[in-house]
Amino acid sequence: MPDAADRPTAAVGSRALRVRAEVEPVEERAWLAGWLPPAGRVHRGAARVRLADARPCRRGRLDALARLLQDVAEDDVEDAGLGDEVGWMLRRTAMRVERFPVLGEQLSLVTFCSGTGARWAERTTLVTGDAGARVATRAVWVAIDRRSGSPARLDARFEDVYGPSAGGRTVGLRLTLPGPPAGMARAATERSWPLRAADLDVWGHANNAVAWAAIEDALEEQPLTPLAAAVEHPAALLPDAAPRLVVAADDPVRHVWLVGAQDGRVLVAARVGPPEHVRLSTGR
Repeated sequence: MPDAADRPTAAVGSRALRVRAEVEPVEERAWLAGWLPPAGRVHRGAARVRLADARPCRRGRLDALARLLQDVAEDDVEDAGLGDEVGWMLRRTAMRVERFPVLGEQLSLVTFCSGTGARWAERTTLVTGDAGARVATRAVWVAIDRRSGSPARLDARFEDVYGPSAGGRTVGLRLTLPGPPAGMARAATERSWPLRAADLDVWGHANNAVAWAAIEDALEEQPLTPLAAAVEHPAALLPDAAPRLVVAADDPVRHVWLVGAQDGRVLVAARVGPPEHVRLSTGR
């Protein structure tokens, strides 16, 4: 049994834990409030970081996060009754990680439309967790007609459901990340990045999570936070692309590309580093 000198220390420790548990939800609510729209549709989902989602250090991987973002977006569209109207193809994503999710963490996801264009829209998704995870993403998706496979104009139904949360904010499709420069520095590495059958989705090209898996290869197991990443998709990753992974370090930023093995065409371009070096906003 502990003596009298030990008891105050234990009591203070317990109080500190209680205070921390009370403070963190307050901080989380304040963080969410800085992102949430003043009006309009907001969809909520939940997930848990599983064994297949984490690296050996127990950190949740970026590609696992990308799949969760896609899942909650799909759930939102289905719940809104617009699931049969069009399909969606990703153009670009910006992510800011304040704290990475960890193995076993219960996550809450909040997603909403935060901007629109003629045939595309931006979706913001916020991730928080009971172990302190905090991630914000903005992604621009192009609406695709399911019959023709061509970009589809956003109709009145879409505007009725998602227009209020967008609040008149417009977004463009312009891509800004450069391709690999000629005569790259010695810090650059290049190797093959074979696509697997499991990487392909119903559209017949690699799912966007593949790009985030490539970024994981360029990161340390425990990267410093806050961390920001911008990913662009200039062209589809098709089964016969035979891409090569190119990584260049330009401290404190890392540049990542997936390029076609035959023609050198940039299929995916990404930039990862401190938030001040990686732009998060995708508006005009």
